[in-house]
Amino acid sequence: MIKKGRGVGEKVIFELIIPADRYPPASNQLANLRLVPLGEKRIVDAPLTAREKATGSQLRSLVEERIESMEIAAFRKGPAVNQLGQTEDEQLRLWKAAMEDSGEIAHQKPKIRLKAKMSASPSHMTRDRWRLSTEFTNTSTHPTEVTTEIWMIGYTEKKRKYFVMAHHRRDLKLRSGEIRSFDIFSKPRSAYKNPADDLDGLGKKERKGTRARYRGFMIQVTHATGFVEFLTTDATLDKYLDPKEEKFSVKDLPKL
Repeated sequence: MIKKGRGVGEKVIFELIIPADRYPPASNQLANLRLVPLGEKRIVDAPLTAREKATGSQLRSLVEERIESMEIAAFRKGPAVNQLGQTEDEQLRLWKAAMEDSGEIAHQKPKIRLKAKMSASPSHMTRDRWRLSTEFTNTSTHPTEVTTEIWMIGYTEKKRKYFVMAHHRRDLKLRSGEIRSFDIFSKPRSAYKNPADDLDGLGKKERKGTRARYRGFMIQVTHATGFVEFLTTDATLDKYLDPKEEKFSVKDLPKL
């Protein structure tokens, strides 16, 4: 609502100058927003005015310039490399050579050291997401290939029920002593509220002020020969991955 000046008392809304269906790349640009009185909101499928078309041309130039700058920066930066300056293709060639040199021993169950920590909470920088940083080290004397599974776990506001916020699966080809690190993200925090309230069976009034919360992580590593290792935030979560535990399993937790 306008508080001062022309049109005091009028209700206003934000709308896109160039509708998203006309030019999608401009739909997330601040320069494409304007405030209009509620009664002057654009009618669906209304033709663009000459002024709006001119703004659209400027926005298109702005977006294309940004895309071009990003492409140039990516070209100058070159392909992604690890800490040793090796590209993924180079790492793969080295791993294949190491596997061939190791012979049958390469197919034995490996030893993998795991590290992980919740490295960022929801914020503008993370797009309102939690970030988990992980590290996998092959401490075996031979190369190996393993499958990693990572779960980020949340819990509901009222009944403290656990649920899966994110599940990530990745195959890793590791030479002896090689370290592989990567981050995984949850969905935006707001995406969990309604499903979490549904999980708690909350009514409309009970939902006010609730929010889903981060509980911790679970990581499991498996090999063609079977289970290798697991790591969780604490002992309470261990039971969901412990192969000796029969009553609890992460696979039984709801995915939101």
